[in-house]
Amino acid sequence: MCGIVGILEKNNKEITVDELSKFRDSLSHRGPDNSGIFINKKKNLGLGHRRLSIIDLTNNANQPLVFDNRYYLVFNGEIYNYQIIKKELRELGHKFITSSDSEVLLKSYIQWGENCQFKFNGMWAFAIWDDLKKKLFLSRDRFGVKPLYFQNNNHSFIFSSEIKSFMKLNNDRIPKFDDKIFINQAQNYTNSSYSFGEETFLENVKELPPGHQIEINSNFMITKKIWWKTVDNLYEVKGSDDYIKEQFENLLFDACNLRMISDVEIATSLSGGIDSSSIVATIAELRNKNKLYNNTQVPHANYILNYVGEKDNETNFAVDVSNFTKIKPKVIQLKPSEFSESEIKKIIFHQEEVTGDDGLGPWQIYKNMNNDNIKIS
Repeated sequence: MCGIVGILEKNNKEITVDELSKFRDSLSHRGPDNSGIFINKKKNLGLGHRRLSIIDLTNNANQPLVFDNRYYLVFNGEIYNYQIIKKELRELGHKFITSSDSEVLLKSYIQWGENCQFKFNGMWAFAIWDDLKKKLFLSRDRFGVKPLYFQNNNHSFIFSSEIKSFMKLNNDRIPKFDDKIFINQAQNYTNSSYSFGEETFLENVKELPPGHQIEINSNFMITKKIWWKTVDNLYEVKGSDDYIKEQFENLLFDACNLRMISDVEIATSLSGGIDSSSIVATIAELRNKNKLYNNTQVPHANYILNYVGEKDNETNFAVDVSNFTKIKPKVIQLKPSEFSESEIKKIIFHQEEVTGDDGLGPWQIYKNMNNDNIKIS
């Protein structure tokens, strides 16, 4: 993952490098590989980026990514089908200086405007500044896999990948904690482990909903709209049972194959349930038939979490899947009683919300992946 931030001033106030850098570096845990900022000549627009390098590890793909001294991009996520889109853009006359999906995203916006979102198969939160039209465009993926928060008032428009980074702004615009929203959200978790809606527990800091976009023009007029509704994009697959099963298999294999594209090593979190087992088995089948895309990093490992003493422990199933697919397993032991107070605080810090999930399991898995220099799973 990466981290993105941005500040757009509305009343001729100038952005400082110091504030923008602190704002950006509050997300350093999301992007340890590189960092960058852009401030326009008028100094009323600033973008910041913390990078985790996954595709194109060279400095050419660092962000903010700029084209023609006009378009500036900060992007968190991955466009899985970027190679297909890149081929189409080349046929339309576009040239590329990187092998990154970020440049494909930026050139797609230049070519198709906001309609580029419909081209993308992926997960993302991104912002593009058009320095000629003085326009800021933000987008969040269809299902909200990648986070994006914003604060809008009479003085400025500010956005970030995380809520807590707003606390690193200058003192005069740090948002206040809204205890009523916090309490209401906590009460909602009695029936659900996830929060819904745009409100956060910081005053006037909202979450951009999945499948939404925001455009701010040169007069600071803000237009927020839904660009994607799954219910409006459903289609019926007709045919025999065998044909429908074949179409489902093709979709599953293609989805796994696209997500394996990487310039760094990949790992899989394997629970032993049907979802993760199907994914691991599909990857193994693609590998065995030599059908993985060229820049796929294999072999890869399965990380298995063993909840010690749990009644419905599925570790044996997960190990069986690893052995069957001949993908090396790494079993991680989880004993909640052994977690330190400092680790629990770190989990809460990164979750950012009150949830019905303690997060101990994912924390242990991704902590071990990180220790093994695994960046993506």
